[in-house]
Amino acid sequence: MTLSFYFSLLILFGGVLAGAALVLWGLKTFGSTARLLLAFSGSFLFSTTIFVWLPEVFSSDHGHATQWTGIEIGAWVMVGFLLQYLLDFATKGLEHGHVHMPSDHSLGAHHAQLPLGALLGLVLHSLLEGLPLAALDTHSRTAFVSAIALHNLPVSMVLVLWFTSLRLSLKKIALGVVLFALATPVGALLGQWIAPNEGGVHTVFIALVAGIFLHVSTTILFENQKDHRFNAEKLAVVMGGAALAWAVALSGSIPH
Repeated sequence: MTLSFYFSLLILFGGVLAGAALVLWGLKTFGSTARLLLAFSGSFLFSTTIFVWLPEVFSSDHGHATQWTGIEIGAWVMVGFLLQYLLDFATKGLEHGHVHMPSDHSLGAHHAQLPLGALLGLVLHSLLEGLPLAALDTHSRTAFVSAIALHNLPVSMVLVLWFTSLRLSLKKIALGVVLFALATPVGALLGQWIAPNEGGVHTVFIALVAGIFLHVSTTILFENQKDHRFNAEKLAVVMGGAALAWAVALSGSIPH
């Protein structure tokens, strides 16, 4: 593995810490600006899936003889989509920036326990996202890391705001954030360890992640317009996210 691979892991780790730092250093609510950032990240994630991951997974088997038919690859994409649907029940929507904050009267006077079910669901979601990273070339990896890091920034903000609303101690908040930050890098290392030279396996990994990305990104975009009212700012940031993903594709960040 190259130096750029480990640098990518550092960016993924740092993206989560950056979101947490914004909350711990003064951001107290997930306001309109943060929601616009979430909409932008959702658009970029969706567009990256369309411009990068689906063409990537259907066009090649990473230098190996093709082992999967188009319909089989499509089935793996659907598995990823449905798997994320199931994970939503555990994570309570954390990965698409949505969680129900508790009311004050529902909380006791003491620090609560870390919500392990939701946290482990989020960690599993992030670990799965990291599985295909090691098999990608430098250009594809740039698009992949950019999409996840940008997406995880507002997700980390929501996570810390939720933990804070639960009155968790700072030590428990830090533990939850670090577990989340480590999940995707660990997933990348795990993917390399499972099948370092198996193009067919990595094709499955990318198809699974494409399905996960489709579920998460479309959920973000639908939730951001659930009031069914036209919002010029949201439209602008959604178009901006799509334009950025298109620019990444045109700049040569995907293999041809």
